[in-house]
Amino acid sequence: MITNDEELNQALEALGLMYRAMASLRKDMLAMNRKWFNLMAEGPVDEIRKIQAEIEAYTGMDQVVFDDEDARESAEARTRAQVGSIGS
Repeated sequence: MITNDEELNQALEALGLMYRAMASLRKDMLAMNRKWFNLMAEGPVDEIRKIQAEIEAYTGMDQVVFDDEDARESAEARTRAQVGSIGS
């Protein structure tokens, strides 16, 4: 659990490292063998989700309420697009 800004900065750094690891894995493995990529990605994906949840809890992002479904879906789509462009 993140309890201060120093820990937040450490979590953000760790998150960046994990995303770079995923980008490298995608570059090296995805074209060769999707099943192997999926297997290799399980650990980093789990860690990314854990770190992201801790960051969202500390920053209050987990408390954001969207007034309509379109706004939520739009925000999620932007995040997916940003994540998908890593390592491109």
